[in-house]
Amino acid sequence: MSDFEYFRSRALDARIAAMRAATMTAFGAHMDMVREYERRSLSF
Repeated sequence: MSDFEYFRSRALDARIAAMRAATMTAFGAHMDMVREYERRSLSF
């Protein structure tokens, strides 16, 4: 698995976790991770 694929899959996992979040604080934290993983995937 390439770094690109790894970070894209992590971003997808974080998006799913965000959709399941019970609070807006948790949702925001997961979406911050989505943005970070997508930023990293685009750097490769």
